[in-house]
Amino acid sequence: MFRGGFGINYQYVGANAGGIIGTNGVYPLSGVNPYVNISTSGSIVQPTWPVTDPNIFPVPGTVGGTPPNYAPDANQNRPPRIMQWSVGFQQEITRNLVVEASYVANRSAWLAGLPGFLSQISAANFAKYGLYPYPGTGPAGYNYSFGNPPLCVPGNDCDRALLNQTLGSTAVQQKLASVGLANWTPYAGFSPKNTLLSALYPYPQFGNLAVSGAANGASKYDSLQVKMNKRFSHGLQANANFTWAQGFTRPTPQDFFNWQGSAWQLQQIPPVDLNFNIVYTVPKFAFLPKIADAAVRDWQFGWFSNYQSGMFLAPPISPTANYLTSEEVRVPGQPLYTPGVDLNNHSTYDPYYTQVLNPKAWAPCPANSTCGSAYINAFGVATSTVYYKDFRAPRTPTENANIGRNFRLGKDGRYNLFIRAEFVNVFNRTIMPAPLTNGIGVNPQNAVQRNSQGIQTNGFGVISAYFTPGSANSTNNAPFLQGRTGTIVARFSF
Repeated sequence: MFRGGFGINYQYVGANAGGIIGTNGVYPLSGVNPYVNISTSGSIVQPTWPVTDPNIFPVPGTVGGTPPNYAPDANQNRPPRIMQWSVGFQQEITRNLVVEASYVANRSAWLAGLPGFLSQISAANFAKYGLYPYPGTGPAGYNYSFGNPPLCVPGNDCDRALLNQTLGSTAVQQKLASVGLANWTPYAGFSPKNTLLSALYPYPQFGNLAVSGAANGASKYDSLQVKMNKRFSHGLQANANFTWAQGFTRPTPQDFFNWQGSAWQLQQIPPVDLNFNIVYTVPKFAFLPKIADAAVRDWQFGWFSNYQSGMFLAPPISPTANYLTSEEVRVPGQPLYTPGVDLNNHSTYDPYYTQVLNPKAWAPCPANSTCGSAYINAFGVATSTVYYKDFRAPRTPTENANIGRNFRLGKDGRYNLFIRAEFVNVFNRTIMPAPLTNGIGVNPQNAVQRNSQGIQTNGFGVISAYFTPGSANSTNNAPFLQGRTGTIVARFSF
């Protein structure tokens, strides 16, 4: 049997897309009840895009009020779209064995994204003030520096350092005067105690503005899905599913002015996933005495297993001050894992003492360059946005079992006793959490931190498996370090 299908889905937009603060002229769906009587005139709000409100931008020089919405592109307020399709074959191999193979995929566009900061400044605008903080920009041989001795690496690095100086500082005033902007200020009353960077914002009266929810996100997914169903005799049934999949999403760009130039980022989808389950119901045995048959029949046994690739690990963040946050670069010829270590074989390392990731495999991004892609998230932590297919955490196999039965009591079956037992991690596997690659003090160039007993407590390539005696397990690691558990449930109804 051949099967195929294609569909397009447009999602409901429940708030202003790209808006910082709501204003007239945008698509104000926030708070609208999605359950409406469509026969009522005006009950369905019609989306309008692109936004054409002439007052959508803050007025330069206006120092009061609040900033209105900002539309980064013509897709402002456009409802997200997902196109999905599948093509597959199903074949009955034998009377009770059915196998199916399908190609399943989707493509999405106009998803809510975060293109960058409204206050991010282009290289061209920086150049108007004689500044070249972006890596590789500036005149040939550009080696500007300030301080004696210089407080930075001459060139782009010194311009980046200058941006954090106050507008009234001697170094900043000298720099501005050199390009004919002596005593420059963005508007009257702007405090010289503010930084040079804050004075150069497109709308300095509002500070550092960020754009949220702009409709420029996208993703794509491709997979091969194989299913097998086998019905055995005497109440035994088995199912198996195998999936090879790969998904990408548009990452948060480094360059707000060229967000389409950002590379696709791997989604946290396991490349390989295998699961199978078995259900067996004990049949009636005619050769047993009536009481014995009633005691053993109708018990149901179940088993579920899942085996999949480990999650992708985020590359370390480069400590190099390159204005645009970057990942570290891989060192050719160096293995990603410590030689001799197999993360999926616990006999090859001791999580208390072994640095399982090879710090020599990573090097800081060179000065005045941009490597990979990374950004500062809402919590102020630098986050990698580019993954590598071969840089993964340990696998997390799952093996669960259950047994249960309904006992119907009484002549008319009005009484019911249900008993079920669930067993999780039946083989009592030790499943390790992912090793650290980012965080405070976590960097390949930093030494691993250890306690007085020499046990690792923090650092690049460290598995956080140690807990101070008497302390509670952290939320992140508790699910990984739990052993075998069982739960029995009994319910009587009448």
